[in-house]
This record gives sequence, C-alpha cells and structure tokens, in this order.
Amino acid sequence: MMFVAAAAMMFASCEKDGADLEDNQLFYDGKVYNLVSSATSDADGSYVSFDAVGREVLVQLSGVLEKECLNRTFNLAVAADDVHYNIDCWCEELGLNFSFDNNRGTFHGGMDGVPEGESIFSKGTCIITYDNDEFSITLDGTLKNNKKLAFEIDVPKSQIQIN
Repeated sequence: MMFVAAAAMMFASCEKDGADLEDNQLFYDGKVYNLVSSATSDADGSYVSFDAVGREVLVQLSGVLEKECLNRTFNLAVAADDVHYNIDCWCEELGLNFSFDNNRGTFHGGMDGVPEGESIFSKGTCIITYDNDEFSITLDGTLKNNKKLAFEIDVPKSQIQIN
C-alpha cells in the first residue's frame, strides 16, 4: 500500500501545469516540451524579437515586442491599447497553430475557431522582462479551445544579438 502511495506521489510530481516550467520549456495539452531559444534587439532597444524551436517535436515560437512591452505584465484576454506585440506558434504534430497579435487595442491574427478581432485566449498573463541579465517571456494562459498553453523563454543578455 505504501508503494502505491509513493508511486502516486511520484507520478503527480512529474506532471506540470504550466506554472512551474523551467527555462525554455513549452507546456501544451498536458505535456512539456523543451525549447532552444534566441533573441535579437535593434541597437537602441526599440524592439526585441525572439525565436524558440522544440527539441522533441517541430514546434516554432516567434514574436516581436516593442520596447514599451518590456518589464510589464499583460492580460492575454484584453488588448493592451498602448503597445504592439505579436507571438506566433506553429506545430503540425500538436495541431497548434496561431498568431496572437496585440496591436494598440485590437487583436489581429487568430486561431481556428476564434473570430478575427478576438483574443485567442480566454484567460492568462504574459510577463515580459528585459534587464541587465536576460530577456524573459513567461506566458501562462488558456486558449479558447480550452487547452492550457504556457511557455518560459529565457535568453541571457550576453547571447542576445544586437542588430
């Protein structure tokens, strides 16, 4: 009986819900995938763009963020009216394909089953940090297809390409 309880605890600890991801991981539909991430910035820091590619499956995340997005938290269900940022994701194997584009108070892009102009998220947050140490984007949300999506992208500042 004790073995069953220990096994159940061990199984539960291996499951992730998206909130406790490690650096450069993606959580979707109950599974965690490892990523290789990179970032670039223009010389004056007006924007930061990022890319992340899956190690186990062919998943591609990318995005561009204005500097006004840096060091802020966004509600994924409500369009922020003072900034423009976009996040795109493609993975045929997972059936995950979307373009999330917040452009100064309106949503563009989309996902199958979500009308143009609406957020693809029913709830969630996106935290974007750019400081002396690193660029980090942490997204934790529920898509309108009722699946949980989360990712943690971290790129050390010393590895960010300046254009």
